[in-house]
Amino acid sequence: MIEVEVKAKIDNFEDMRKKLNDLGAIKTKEEFQEDIYFNSPIVDFAKTDEALRIRTTKQGDEKHIFITYKGAKIDSESKTREEIEFGIEDSKKCAKTFEHIGFKKVRTVRKNREYYAYKNFEISLDDIEGLDPYMEIEIGLEDGNDYVPAKAPVLMGHHFSSIAGAGPINGPIQAAVFGWVPVLLWVLIGGIFFGGVHDYGALFASLRHKGQSIGEVIADSMGSKA
Repeated sequence: MIEVEVKAKIDNFEDMRKKLNDLGAIKTKEEFQEDIYFNSPIVDFAKTDEALRIRTTKQGDEKHIFITYKGAKIDSESKTREEIEFGIEDSKKCAKTFEHIGFKKVRTVRKNREYYAYKNFEISLDDIEGLDPYMEIEIGLEDGNDYVPAKAPVLMGHHFSSIAGAGPINGPIQAAVFGWVPVLLWVLIGGIFFGGVHDYGALFASLRHKGQSIGEVIADSMGSKA
């Protein structure tokens, strides 16, 4: 994914919250973040403008840990760069592994972050430990690596197999028992109003969460127990 972001210092959070509310932005969540940054043993990330971090997020009783790599800036005006992020289980073991292979811990950043959604943008208000209030505006762009637009016949095949499942086997059996009219009605009504709505809702939720799987979306929205 290509990440495009712009950061700016703001006067205070209350005025910015009011402006976001007037704009129609919706607050999606609030969480604590701890970022541990590392420098490479091969190149100096400060000179190449790259970043490698371990991020721990806490929201109530929920805790998530990610490794994030950010490439060098593509655009000089905005912070446009490649971003690779994936979840891990143990930040201490990961940090120890990084240090064993030569990476050095350079700094730790702690902040409370409020997330707002506006159109295709993600807006964050950051209360960073030891710094003035900041705002960040971010949007993710497709780079062709994580996913690409699928051809219609291929996409239809995936949807058909997901909805149909064992239908080609069960269908004739049910038709033999109940008759072909109830089965035909179920295929038409169930496929459109149940299967289609389910698939569209799943795709919509995944896109709103940067292409994450439904399991990850549920864990992020409802908690890992769900």
